[in-house]
Formats: sequence, structure tokens, C-alpha cells
Amino acid sequence: MNPILQRLAANDFADLKGLAITGTIPIKEGLINELITEFLKPKPPSQSSGINFTQFVKKAEIKAETGTVILNFDIGI
Repeated sequence: MNPILQRLAANDFADLKGLAITGTIPIKEGLINELITEFLKPKPPSQSSGINFTQFVKKAEIKAETGTVILNFDIGI
């Protein structure tokens, strides 16, 4: 893992306190399938980040349209 990201994670991202991100990500069906396949593959411990970013998710909404999933989110630290 990147040394800067390791340092930030070790301090529970305290250096980024006040960070707020709101976004929308349209994800096409093919990419969703790739992500699911990758997520389900067993990973050696050396490839695991060990960081639980879900603690920073304040809101997440998923919508589905033909061939696309739309993820709306708010992240805050």
C-alpha cells in the first residue's frame, strides 16, 4: 500500500478531518460484472488493504437503469 495512504489510515484519516465528498458514479453492466468477479476472488493477505472506508460513508443511494447502476454518495471524515 502507498506509504502516504498507510500513514493516513493509521491515524484514522485525522489529517483529512472536514473532508466532504459528494458524487455520482454511473457504472455500466460490464464493469459491474468485472467488479463482482474481482471482489469474489480470494486475495492473498499481501493484497488486502486492511482499510475499512465504509466508516466514512454518510449516505449511499443506488439506482438502476437499463444496463447501468448509478451510485450517489456522500463521504465525510
